Amino acid sequence: MDTGDRSSQIGRCALAALCLSLLCACATTPSLVRQHQDLAAHCAGIRRVAVVPPNVRLYLVHLGGLKEGLSGQMPRVAEALIQVIGEELVRQGFEAATIEQTQGARPDSAALFREAEISRLYAQISSEMAGRPGTPSRDRNIECTLGQEAKNLAAFARSDGLIFVNFAGWRRSGGSVATEMAFKVLLTVAAGYLPQDPIGASELEIALVDGGTGDILWTNRVTNTRFGFDRPDFDMQELRGMTKELFKGFPQRSK
Repeated sequence: MDTGDRSSQIGRCALAALCLSLLCACATTPSLVRQHQDLAAHCAGIRRVAVVPPNVRLYLVHLGGLKEGLSGQMPRVAEALIQVIGEELVRQGFEAATIEQTQGARPDSAALFREAEISRLYAQISSEMAGRPGTPSRDRNIECTLGQEAKNLAAFARSDGLIFVNFAGWRRSGGSVATEMAFKVLLTVAAGYLPQDPIGASELEIALVDGGTGDILWTNRVTNTRFGFDRPDFDMQELRGMTKELFKGFPQRSK
């Protein structure tokens, strides 16, 4: 091997090492707010806001794309979201409240009905959010009501408003990451570049609902995508950072 070829190979190896060292990064998708056209009028009567038990979905993605539910981590994430969202509500001047989730193996019929009611409301919100505009230039107004069920839930929580929380997250398995990284290093040495694919991602979405009318007043969604070796843990630090980003533009309560 001549000196030129050896120098070229050394340079490619150095490039691979540099790329791998820089890969532990994340990208946050800008939030996209939608709000009721009479937001200020509705919010004037809202003082106490209850955080509805979050709808949390977590997955581990194995080599080949097989998904495994991370059910053991979902209660921890839900509890953390209730805490950080409650903190942000207080910062915006509201009183934060919670809705107790069913505990124990044999919940009573009222609790079961309430859980079914919450599930139906989340399904309504998901259907509405699926029609969200994709570009900033489009109409950001939202006109949707969750009706009597939302009013009933707010009355049960003794709150003027409700916050619904959707959180979805996934991360690659360790074996999947190791196999792909080995391939990428070889590709970098051979071709001089390193393709980047997500190693995990999380999406947080909230909706503020008027407890008196059932109208959706304000919605926002933010996505956090991870690259390299830094797999998301869905821990308090990540959830708090996403929540702070999400609450930019959230209506503040007048003193």
